[in-house]
Amino acid sequence: LINGSMRTDQRNAGAAQTFTAAAAVAYCADRWYGACTGANVNGQRVAGAGAYQYLYQFTGAASVTQVLLGQRIEATNIYDLVGTTATLSAMISSSTLTSITWTAYYPTVADTFSAKTQIATGTFTINNTLTRYSVQIALGANVDKGLAIEFTTGAFTSGTLKIGGVQLEPGPVATDFEVVPLAAELAQCQRYLEYGRNSWDSAYVPSPWWAQYITTTFKVNKRSTPTVVMSQGAAGANYVDGFTSWQYITSAPEHIPFTYYATAEL
Repeated sequence: LINGSMRTDQRNAGAAQTFTAAAAVAYCADRWYGACTGANVNGQRVAGAGAYQYLYQFTGAASVTQVLLGQRIEATNIYDLVGTTATLSAMISSSTLTSITWTAYYPTVADTFSAKTQIATGTFTINNTLTRYSVQIALGANVDKGLAIEFTTGAFTSGTLKIGGVQLEPGPVATDFEVVPLAAELAQCQRYLEYGRNSWDSAYVPSPWWAQYITTTFKVNKRSTPTVVMSQGAAGANYVDGFTSWQYITSAPEHIPFTYYATAEL
């Protein structure tokens, strides 16, 4: 699992995010996604406690029937655990809930989670005290296609749910949470999502027409050709190399700074 510490949050920088009831999963803290049914809920990276600097928190709301938090692991990053027993552990607390369900899935097609099959599921009995829970999972042969870990609730109409320090490791024993250096953790996250800044400068060129090509080199090679969204204009259709850089074409003489998100999530 990447960013089990919840420290990296390029999308929201700790600001609250609304999950829409019955909508497709929406990514939140880097590598993590959330969803809900029944009614909308808010999620947010919040201050943690003790050795855990941050946690991810959902706030219950009237009519909410379920909240989900999960992460999809690329096949290449789980391949060493194919056919083995692994241990899932997490720090969890809730002011109102008394249980939370964990489930492990593998995708039908490698790294494509639109269709998936359950490997194992179970329940942690939780309370208002932040506590570390763990479980052993026999992963089987099919995780060579990838793995999804999801935490789900039942009805969640009030109070808060906090999760952090999430770890999946080889073997049948839960060890202390491994704190990855922040720079390394950010680079792991940027393979799937990168937030960056650039600017373009273009000058008038006589007939027949003029244009300016701006190339942005990614900080980290992407998992796949990403979708690029800019705060000004739109990303050009012509990628120099979809994994390493992208190109924007403008047709007006101007200097404009812009920010961008390059997304290559599973």
